[in-house]
Amino acid sequence: VLHGRLKNIETIFNKCNEIGIDDILMKTNKRGENILHKEAMHELNDDSSSYVLNLLKSKDGVLEELLNEKDHEGYTPLDKAAKFGNFTKFKTIWEMLIKSKISTDIILKNVNKHGENIIHLTVGSDCDDNFLNYMLTILKSKRDILNELLHKKDIEGYMPLDKAAKFGYIARFNAIWKVVEELNIPTNEILKNENKYGANLMHL
Repeated sequence: VLHGRLKNIETIFNKCNEIGIDDILMKTNKRGENILHKEAMHELNDDSSSYVLNLLKSKDGVLEELLNEKDHEGYTPLDKAAKFGNFTKFKTIWEMLIKSKISTDIILKNVNKHGENIIHLTVGSDCDDNFLNYMLTILKSKRDILNELLHKKDIEGYMPLDKAAKFGYIARFNAIWKVVEELNIPTNEILKNENKYGANLMHL
Protein backbone atom coordinates (compact mmCIF):
# COMPACT_ATOMS: atom_id res chain seq x y z
CA VAL A 1 0.00 0.00 0.00
CA LEU A 2 2.73 2.46 1.00
CA HIS A 3 4.56 2.01 -2.31
CA GLY A 4 1.44 1.79 -4.46
CA ARG A 5 2.25 -1.60 -6.01
CA LEU A 6 -1.14 -2.63 -7.32
CA LYS A 7 -0.22 -6.04 -8.73
CA ASN A 8 1.42 -7.07 -5.46
CA ILE A 9 -1.59 -5.84 -3.48
CA GLU A 10 -4.06 -7.73 -5.70
CA THR A 11 -2.01 -10.93 -5.47
CA ILE A 12 -1.77 -10.73 -1.68
CA PHE A 13 -5.44 -9.90 -1.19
CA ASN A 14 -6.61 -12.63 -3.58
CA LYS A 15 -4.57 -15.13 -1.63
CA CYS A 16 -5.88 -13.76 1.67
CA ASN A 17 -9.47 -14.24 0.45
CA GLU A 18 -8.79 -17.96 0.46
CA ILE A 19 -7.94 -17.94 4.19
CA GLY A 20 -10.10 -15.06 5.39
CA ILE A 21 -9.06 -11.48 4.67
CA ASP A 22 -10.67 -9.64 7.60
CA ASP A 23 -7.98 -10.65 10.10
CA ILE A 24 -5.29 -9.58 7.65
CA LEU A 25 -6.89 -6.17 7.15
CA MET A 26 -6.93 -5.61 10.91
CA LYS A 27 -3.17 -6.14 11.31
CA THR A 28 -1.04 -3.21 12.49
CA ASN A 29 2.68 -2.49 12.22
CA LYS A 30 5.05 -1.84 15.12
CA ARG A 31 3.85 1.79 15.26
CA GLY A 32 0.26 0.63 15.65
CA GLU A 33 -0.70 1.80 12.15
CA ASN A 34 -3.34 -0.11 10.22
CA ILE A 35 -3.88 -0.17 6.47
CA LEU A 36 -5.96 3.05 6.54
CA HIS A 37 -3.28 4.91 8.50
CA LYS A 38 -0.88 4.04 5.68
CA GLU A 39 -3.43 5.07 3.04
CA ALA A 40 -3.86 8.43 4.78
CA MET A 41 -0.13 9.08 4.36
CA HIS A 42 -0.11 7.94 0.71
CA GLU A 43 -0.73 11.16 -1.19
CA LEU A 44 -1.98 9.96 -4.56
CA ASN A 45 -5.38 8.46 -5.30
CA ASP A 46 -3.86 5.95 -7.71
CA ASP A 47 -5.01 2.50 -8.79
CA SER A 48 -3.59 0.78 -5.71
CA SER A 49 -5.36 3.21 -3.38
CA SER A 50 -8.64 2.78 -5.25
CA TYR A 51 -8.33 -1.00 -5.03
CA VAL A 52 -7.70 -0.96 -1.27
CA LEU A 53 -10.41 1.59 -0.49
CA ASN A 54 -13.02 -0.16 -2.63
CA LEU A 55 -12.23 -3.42 -0.89
CA LEU A 56 -12.69 -1.81 2.52
CA LYS A 57 -16.00 -0.19 1.55
CA SER A 58 -17.50 -3.66 1.20
CA LYS A 59 -16.53 -4.59 4.75
CA ASP A 60 -18.54 -2.33 7.05
CA GLY A 61 -17.58 -3.90 10.38
CA VAL A 62 -13.89 -3.97 9.54
CA LEU A 63 -14.02 -0.47 8.07
CA GLU A 64 -15.57 1.04 11.20
CA GLU A 65 -12.94 -0.53 13.42
CA LEU A 66 -10.09 0.61 11.18
CA LEU A 67 -11.40 4.19 11.02
CA ASN A 68 -11.67 4.39 14.80
CA GLU A 69 -8.36 2.72 15.55
CA LYS A 70 -5.53 4.83 17.01
CA ASP A 71 -1.86 4.19 16.39
CA HIS A 72 0.69 4.30 19.22
CA GLU A 73 0.81 8.11 19.01
CA GLY A 74 -2.97 8.38 19.28
CA TYR A 75 -3.68 9.22 15.62
CA THR A 76 -6.75 7.88 13.81
CA PRO A 77 -6.48 7.54 10.00
CA LEU A 78 -8.36 10.84 9.62
CA ASP A 79 -5.85 12.48 11.96
CA LYS A 80 -2.98 11.11 9.88
CA ALA A 81 -4.41 12.69 6.74
CA ALA A 82 -4.69 16.00 8.60
CA LYS A 83 -1.15 15.77 10.02
CA PHE A 84 0.37 15.13 6.60
CA GLY A 85 -1.77 17.77 4.90
CA ASN A 86 -3.26 15.11 2.64
CA PHE A 87 -6.47 16.85 1.58
CA THR A 88 -7.40 14.26 -1.06
CA LYS A 89 -7.20 11.32 1.32
CA PHE A 90 -8.95 13.26 4.09
CA LYS A 91 -11.94 13.84 1.79
CA THR A 92 -11.90 10.21 0.68
CA ILE A 93 -11.86 8.89 4.25
CA TRP A 94 -14.53 11.38 5.35
CA GLU A 95 -16.79 10.32 2.48
CA MET A 96 -16.29 6.69 3.50
CA LEU A 97 -17.41 7.57 7.02
CA ILE A 98 -20.54 9.31 5.80
CA LYS A 99 -21.53 6.72 3.19
CA SER A 100 -21.04 3.89 5.68
CA LYS A 101 -23.10 5.81 8.27
CA ILE A 102 -20.31 5.44 10.82
CA SER A 103 -20.53 7.76 13.83
CA THR A 104 -18.08 10.62 13.36
CA ASP A 105 -18.26 12.46 16.70
CA ILE A 106 -15.66 10.35 18.54
CA ILE A 107 -13.31 10.44 15.57
CA LEU A 108 -13.59 14.23 15.22
CA LYS A 109 -13.02 14.77 18.96
CA ASN A 110 -9.98 12.50 19.15
CA VAL A 111 -6.90 13.92 20.86
CA ASN A 112 -3.48 12.35 20.26
CA LYS A 113 -0.66 11.86 22.79
CA HIS A 114 0.58 15.38 22.06
CA GLY A 115 -2.77 16.86 23.03
CA GLU A 116 -3.57 17.78 19.42
CA ASN A 117 -6.98 17.48 17.84
CA ILE A 118 -7.83 17.43 14.16
CA ILE A 119 -7.87 21.26 13.88
CA HIS A 120 -4.45 21.59 15.53
CA LEU A 121 -3.11 19.09 13.01
CA THR A 122 -4.61 20.73 9.95
CA VAL A 123 -3.57 24.25 10.97
CA GLY A 124 0.01 23.08 11.53
CA SER A 125 0.31 20.97 8.38
CA ASP A 126 1.88 21.80 5.04
CA CYS A 127 -1.35 21.92 3.08
CA ASP A 128 -3.53 24.14 0.96
CA ASP A 129 -5.66 26.55 2.99
CA ASN A 130 -8.75 25.01 1.37
CA PHE A 131 -8.13 21.92 3.50
CA LEU A 132 -8.93 23.84 6.69
CA ASN A 133 -11.91 25.53 5.02
CA TYR A 134 -13.31 22.11 4.07
CA MET A 135 -12.90 20.83 7.61
CA LEU A 136 -14.51 23.91 9.16
CA THR A 137 -17.45 23.50 6.79
CA ILE A 138 -17.94 19.98 8.14
CA LEU A 139 -17.65 21.15 11.73
CA LYS A 140 -20.04 24.09 11.35
CA SER A 141 -22.90 21.58 11.49
CA LYS A 142 -21.48 20.28 14.78
CA ARG A 143 -21.21 23.48 16.81
CA ASP A 144 -20.65 21.85 20.21
CA ILE A 145 -17.82 19.72 18.88
CA LEU A 146 -16.28 22.68 17.06
CA ASN A 147 -16.45 24.75 20.23
CA GLU A 148 -14.72 21.97 22.17
CA LEU A 149 -12.00 21.56 19.54
CA LEU A 150 -11.25 25.29 19.32
CA HIS A 151 -10.85 25.52 23.11
CA LYS A 152 -8.63 22.45 23.37
CA LYS A 153 -4.99 23.02 24.35
CA ASP A 154 -2.18 20.75 23.17
CA ILE A 155 0.57 19.68 25.60
CA GLU A 156 2.37 22.99 25.02
CA GLY A 157 -0.76 24.98 25.77
CA TYR A 158 -1.59 26.02 22.21
CA MET A 159 -5.20 26.24 21.06
CA PRO A 160 -5.78 25.91 17.28
CA LEU A 161 -6.00 29.69 16.81
CA ASP A 162 -2.66 30.01 18.64
CA LYS A 163 -1.13 27.53 16.20
CA ALA A 164 -2.25 29.62 13.24
CA ALA A 165 -0.72 32.72 14.85
CA LYS A 166 2.51 30.91 15.74
CA PHE A 167 3.14 29.80 12.17
CA GLY A 168 1.97 33.07 10.63
CA TYR A 169 -0.89 31.46 8.71
CA ILE A 170 -3.06 34.53 8.25
CA ALA A 171 -5.64 32.88 5.97
CA ARG A 172 -6.10 29.99 8.42
CA PHE A 173 -6.35 32.38 11.38
CA ASN A 174 -9.02 34.38 9.54
CA ALA A 175 -10.92 31.24 8.51
CA ILE A 176 -11.15 30.06 12.11
CA TRP A 177 -12.11 33.49 13.37
CA LYS A 178 -14.82 33.84 10.73
CA VAL A 179 -16.44 30.59 11.87
CA VAL A 180 -16.13 31.63 15.52
CA GLU A 181 -18.07 34.82 14.74
CA GLU A 182 -20.65 33.08 12.52
CA LEU A 183 -21.52 30.50 15.18
CA ASN A 184 -21.18 32.90 18.09
CA ILE A 185 -18.61 30.70 19.82
CA PRO A 186 -17.35 32.16 23.14
CA THR A 187 -13.97 33.80 22.63
CA ASN A 188 -12.79 34.97 26.07
CA GLU A 189 -10.79 31.85 26.86
CA ILE A 190 -9.43 31.64 23.33
CA LEU A 191 -8.23 35.25 23.29
CA LYS A 192 -6.82 35.15 26.82
CA ASN A 193 -5.10 31.79 26.50
CA GLU A 194 -1.41 31.56 27.37
CA ASN A 195 0.73 28.60 26.38
CA LYS A 196 3.12 26.91 28.80
CA TYR A 197 5.78 29.49 27.92
CA GLY A 198 3.51 32.35 29.01
CA ALA A 199 2.86 33.57 25.45
CA ASN A 200 -0.59 34.73 24.33
CA LEU A 201 -1.92 35.50 20.86
CA MET A 202 -0.31 38.93 20.77
CA HIS A 203 3.10 37.46 21.64
CA LEU A 204 2.72 34.87 18.90
